[in-house]
Amino acid sequence: MWTFLDGARSPELVTPGAIVVTGEVDAPAVAEVVDRVEKGSGTVVHLRILPGTIDDNTALIAPTVVS
Repeated sequence: MWTFLDGARSPELVTPGAIVVTGEVDAPAVAEVVDRVEKGSGTVVHLRILPGTIDDNTALIAPTVVS
């Protein structure tokens, strides 16, 4: 999965290895930031979606970043 960095609430925290909350308000997911790639249209963030729900991954999310 990928997204643009400019959609992140706290872009400075979206770094490789960080655990973030992503997706839509009605369908959030927890993901690991794989990398950030500079493109002409902006910075693209590649994510690896983690299995389970937000509740299952609460211990991994600190601080919470939404992208």
